[in-house]
Amino acid sequence: MQIQDYWAVGNNDSAMALLDSIPVRYDLSPLQDSAYQTFRTLMQFKQSFRNDSVSITHLDTTRVVQLDSIAHSGHGLGMHSARNNLNSFYGYNYAVKFETPSAPGGYRMTRTENVDVNSAASLKTSAYIRVYPNPAISQETFEFKLPCDNAEGFLVVADMTGHGMASAIVGSDATQKIIDIRSRANGVYLYRLTCNDKVVGTGKFEVMK
Repeated sequence: MQIQDYWAVGNNDSAMALLDSIPVRYDLSPLQDSAYQTFRTLMQFKQSFRNDSVSITHLDTTRVVQLDSIAHSGHGLGMHSARNNLNSFYGYNYAVKFETPSAPGGYRMTRTENVDVNSAASLKTSAYIRVYPNPAISQETFEFKLPCDNAEGFLVVADMTGHGMASAIVGSDATQKIIDIRSRANGVYLYRLTCNDKVVGTGKFEVMK
């Protein structure tokens, strides 16, 4: 059986055991190893919410941010799968995969073109979100436009583990939100703005003091 076969029937332990055996059984190239690590991270992520009896279609904000981190920074099949989930269930605008040759044992690798989600959303809805300064020292400014009048947006900021740093509800007349980051550690943070359950934009910024 293949990893996805075990996963499909709910045999998570066997799926992960088979996945963990890949680097031992095969000599992966750097590209294949990067794709493997992303896929393993995705499987561990899925196992965590399965253990909590949560569906991929009903993730909370923290888990959506974690999935977006895999989609944004990963490689190969795991990245493509994460992007496909975000597109299908959470209104993201990630795009197309390009297949690369199979790894030993039929473990297929893929790569996906990097797409600026903010630009894709802007072209589709005339909405946008812009973040500055980047890197930031004491505060981060989020400048945005929501896609329709009389709409309410929701801004979430989290660290790279998905732990929430800040959140805010913004009205249709709002165009800016400033967040104090003086107490935050140096590092990379993720942000996500949604409106009417659709993603206006996502991205990341760095805190560097």
